[in-house]
Amino acid sequence: NMLYVKEGRANLGSFDVASGKMADVTKGNQAVVSYRSVPDASKFVLLISTPTRVGDLYWLDKAGAQPKQLTHINDELFSKLNLTEPEEVWYTSFDGKKIHTWVQKPPDFDPNKKYPLILNIHGGPAGVFQQSFIGGRGVYPLATFAARGYAILRANPRGSSGYGTEFRRANMKDWGGGDYRDLMTGVDRVIEMGVADPERLG
Repeated sequence: NMLYVKEGRANLGSFDVASGKMADVTKGNQAVVSYRSVPDASKFVLLISTPTRVGDLYWLDKAGAQPKQLTHINDELFSKLNLTEPEEVWYTSFDGKKIHTWVQKPPDFDPNKKYPLILNIHGGPAGVFQQSFIGGRGVYPLATFAARGYAILRANPRGSSGYGTEFRRANMKDWGGGDYRDLMTGVDRVIEMGVADPERLG
């Protein structure tokens, strides 16, 4: 068993060494942060985070089943916070590559307004934006930016992990080339969506 990232979601998978096949143990719009299993790996305790929830413990008694939530850390706090789920967007870049992104809109988003946009770029360049808690510790306080009226674009351009080997290697010997254009195409896409104010971009 191992944790793996696919299309911005971190889940637990099982790998059969004999056949070379992999199967999902968990699925979902989440980030499985860590896990422990019983000796035969038939049951698991999982620590799962989502964009609007810090990690809680879950019990999984069968691969593919719906995990049962064991803890409800800070339920009272989360009931008072106005955190919104990021919107998943796919767009086509300059050369036809499909780029996956998360658009974080401010709380109480008004579709008739345009918002200042922050383009948040991950490092690596093999990093990846995942569906983990937006209010967690990190370089950029995403929940705070959103609460103060900013829209945020977090794209996974070519070179990002979780989209296959070809995509991961697509910026080799071209760092800051195609990946830059992927990001700028994403900014254009959020403007086209009517979310971002083209005069207030950062």
